[in-house]
Amino acid sequence: MNEHVESLNQVKATVVDLAIRFGPKVFVALAIMVAGYFAGRWVGKAMARGLRKFDLEPPVRDLQGNPRAPKDPAPAFGISVLADSSIQISVNPWVNVPDYGPAGNEINKALVETFRGKSISIPFPQYEVRMLGNAV
Repeated sequence: MNEHVESLNQVKATVVDLAIRFGPKVFVALAIMVAGYFAGRWVGKAMARGLRKFDLEPPVRDLQGNPRAPKDPAPAFGISVLADSSIQISVNPWVNVPDYGPAGNEINKALVETFRGKSISIPFPQYEVRMLGNAV
């Protein structure tokens, strides 16, 4: 019986020691995470308000009203690659994991349809090969 009481006292002392040593660090880490969460939401909403002032194309502004893509959090979009003869646009909405594939397909289809509706063509890449000098 005395061993159990002594063991409990040792566990209690260890917990108190760990709380004193690491408690403030854990508290500060949690405070930073909470502040970052709220700051991120504030910045996201401010960016959304700022983007509403511009006359953006519907694919960029609304992601074509896809029901799989929620309005909050806002989707990420931009130019992902500046290639030799193309510009690759990246559209990354937040969706549930099972909806990831279908939502991407639907959004890409809506982008192509919107481009066609605005007479924006997507040309195939073309390369020109020239033979100079005495080629055999």
